[in-house]
Amino acid sequence: MLNKSFLHFAFSSLLLFIGALFITLLFIPTLSYAKNADTDTDAAYGKGAYYFSKEDYKNAFKTWLPLANKDDPAAQYSVALLYDQGNGVKKNKGKALKYLQLAVNQDLPDAQYYLAMKYYYGLDIGKNDLKARNLLIKAAKQDNLKAQFQLANLYDKGEGGKVDQRQATYWFKTAAENGYGPAQHSLAARFLTGKGTPVNIDRGVFWLKKAANQDDSDAQRDLGFMYYKGIGVDKNYKKARDLLAIPAEENSAMALFLLGEIYAHGGYGVTKDAYRAKKEYKKAQKLGYAQAKEAIRKLSTQQVASNKATQKASSQKASSSKQSITTSTPSTTNTSSTPIVRLKPVRVNIDANAQSFQQINDNYYTLQLLSSHNYRGVRALTYKYYDKQTYMLETPRNKNGSYLLSYGAYKNYSEAKQAIQSLPKAFQLSSKPWIRQIKSIKAIQYSDNTNEMVQQSKPTNKPINTPQPNTHIAKTSSQSKSQSKDVSIEVNASDFQQSNNTYYTVQLLSSKNHSSITKLTDNFLDQQTYILATPKNERASYLLTYGLYKNYNEAKQAIKQLPEIFQLSSEPWIRKVKEIKKLMANN
Repeated sequence: MLNKSFLHFAFSSLLLFIGALFITLLFIPTLSYAKNADTDTDAAYGKGAYYFSKEDYKNAFKTWLPLANKDDPAAQYSVALLYDQGNGVKKNKGKALKYLQLAVNQDLPDAQYYLAMKYYYGLDIGKNDLKARNLLIKAAKQDNLKAQFQLANLYDKGEGGKVDQRQATYWFKTAAENGYGPAQHSLAARFLTGKGTPVNIDRGVFWLKKAANQDDSDAQRDLGFMYYKGIGVDKNYKKARDLLAIPAEENSAMALFLLGEIYAHGGYGVTKDAYRAKKEYKKAQKLGYAQAKEAIRKLSTQQVASNKATQKASSQKASSSKQSITTSTPSTTNTSSTPIVRLKPVRVNIDANAQSFQQINDNYYTLQLLSSHNYRGVRALTYKYYDKQTYMLETPRNKNGSYLLSYGAYKNYSEAKQAIQSLPKAFQLSSKPWIRQIKSIKAIQYSDNTNEMVQQSKPTNKPINTPQPNTHIAKTSSQSKSQSKDVSIEVNASDFQQSNNTYYTVQLLSSKNHSSITKLTDNFLDQQTYILATPKNERASYLLTYGLYKNYNEAKQAIKQLPEIFQLSSEPWIRKVKEIKKLMANN
């Protein structure tokens, strides 16, 4: 059971930000569009607003000034802003205060809020928290959301009067229920810490989600923390990571540290990635997050221990393999001694190195140099040149063995592209190397053939019969039983069915010929590829789609980064996930 003191500790950083920081962000003037009784005056004010929207401040001022002198409150407030900022007219703080006070006297809430902020900060007027609070009360009662939120902060800190947590909670709640994101975030913090209201984790999470949905980055950070810790929600590192992404981009030290924690531990929907963890920790440390330094030290210690264990295991395995090879080969010259049998060095090293390939981060990239059914042809290229960055992998293809030669492991596409220029001379092929994601090769690689190959005394061209891996396939009720023999078709599209209906995907191809689509994906299969069967005129039809994106712009940007195999002649079609689900038959 979580106790109150723990939650106070967890959200202490949040509460420190509430107050002066939010006040600074909120001191932003906005025009008032209060409707006037006189329609001619209303039209004239609108004309000034049009000029203002076009940044033609001079004509806006000329239009509003006569209205302001006729006691129109909205015009008085607008003229005050122009004088205050020196837009369209020479800056004049005295006249700005004059027209602002005239609008306040007519109970214009925007003017009341603006003048309150001037009193709070002491800008062009003596600092007076009491006057600021009184003006905020008037504006808040007229449903000015910023005033409601700021008034809550003053009650919370006891500025302009006594501390009153009940009133603070009331005004935070009022602004939150009116849809103001920062107030929703602050109200969530109060429910989670028990400040001014009993602790209520469920209500806290509820308001955090509301604020996060309005792109409040602080709320996204704290909701990410909740998913990371499993407080009030099921522990889910993937959701936590997604929520923390934007705050991290905005240099939130806490968000960066939490991302480091997620990648360091892995699980709950996220692959463990020590490199990425250290990267995020270092960013957090640079921003002054105290716990990051210790986290980096601990992670480095774990990596050293892991590397030693791996080296020890590899050494023992190599020794065991060598002994097995030696003792299994009969001696032709001297029965009293065991002869040493020399294997082709490239064969042994590359097959053993295939184990290392399986350990590479799935999101990394490699350079595919060659793919061939001829083992000797691929081996010949590496016979005179071999290092730890060379990978020769056996893959299934058309029920026959195929050999894939790749080089290097790079963090991103750009690094891989740059690496092409510095490839060893032996790998300077006539055709351009193919930049591929590691996970796409793992998807077509034999799952467990390395040990068997290492133990062979001689290389062989005979492939090992291993089932072909599957692409995401959605089976529909319209498919005939004859298709059940196709292993890949039997794999359902549960991942696609469970994806958010509001997300977008990129449709690459539509065809009634299943084989035409599978040929396109034969050399590129990964978790972002979907072959979806849909009924069309009582016949099965197939859609090839790629990726799941939160919004249209993300999908549009993703088209530029599509794998080369998917760079089709026609423009990919960005579609909503829910549209494609409607086309799919129910299982």
